[in-house]
Amino acid sequence: MKEKTTKPECAHCASRFHSVFCDLSHENVHRLNDSKHCNHFKKGQDIFLEGFASLGLYCINNGKVKVHRNGEMGKQPIVRLAKSGDIVGYRALI
Repeated sequence: MKEKTTKPECAHCASRFHSVFCDLSHENVHRLNDSKHCNHFKKGQDIFLEGFASLGLYCINNGKVKVHRNGEMGKQPIVRLAKSGDIVGYRALI
């Protein structure tokens, strides 16, 4: 049976105060919360791929994400590890 998960609330996120969202006003936190979409990814699943347009900004709520590049001969050097509260995908938007 599939476990039902709830959409995390930005106002109650412990990681928010350690991220780029730390200075948002109460009103802007609620606006962000109302406009976001939440996805759940399995271990090893790609969130987005290098060279493709990003569909948005990704805030890691729980878990860790390995950010890597496509290297020579199929190697994938790790650029960084993102953890709860970190933002990924912003470089692809710029």
